[in-house]
Amino acid sequence: MTVHTVQVPTAAGVTPTYAAAGASDSFLPKGSGKHLIHVKNAGASPDNVVINDPNSVTPEAATQYNPDVTVAVTNAQERMILIDPARFVNPATGAVEFTNSFLTSVTIGVFLVG
Repeated sequence: MTVHTVQVPTAAGVTPTYAAAGASDSFLPKGSGKHLIHVKNAGASPDNVVINDPNSVTPEAATQYNPDVTVAVTNAQERMILIDPARFVNPATGAVEFTNSFLTSVTIGVFLVG
């Protein structure tokens, strides 16, 4: 599991750093603002990033329900995923947890945006 460090941009800017994606990743949110997961896929296959939503409850009479969010990051593309910690923080760990379906040449940076 890769635990990504949240980077905090300032008025002077930030030099972003990226770490290799793991099959199971997480980050500990900083402050109460929204966060951005920036996924860069330089590989030859798509990466499906699944952000775990441990807090949404099953709607009444639902026969199948999964509130997790899946974002497809096409090969040789990038995606920026906006995360609201109020929805995605696991209360047991205090972390936002997500998985990647493809790992070769996939890097991730996490940023505080507000």
